[in-house]
Amino acid sequence: ASEWAWPKSLGRQLAVGDCGMAARTAAGIDSSQFSNTCPQPDTAAGEYCAVSCASMGYTLVGAPVVLQCSAGNFVAFTAGSLTPTCNANACNSNFPTSLGVTHNCAGT
Repeated sequence: ASEWAWPKSLGRQLAVGDCGMAARTAAGIDSSQFSNTCPQPDTAAGEYCAVSCASMGYTLVGAPVVLQCSAGNFVAFTAGSLTPTCNANACNSNFPTSLGVTHNCAGT
């Protein structure tokens, strides 16, 4: 008799305690101002990942944040916020231009 196995075509299923898309959304790590090393679409329970600022358009204030997946949620490994502080950079090149497109970039 053969044993039944989960078909690879269906992808990996979340185990109890893993952090899926709902945990990513709750933590806010998929916002366009951030980049992260958290595996997608889900992060295994106990796994660590880092969240920093997106390389284009933002400057990191302080240090990246290290998160751990715990009981289905991301928690800050060190005390503090689940996301780092990111300051938006001034728009100084590649001004958007197209019919009906406007911008508020002063070029400084």
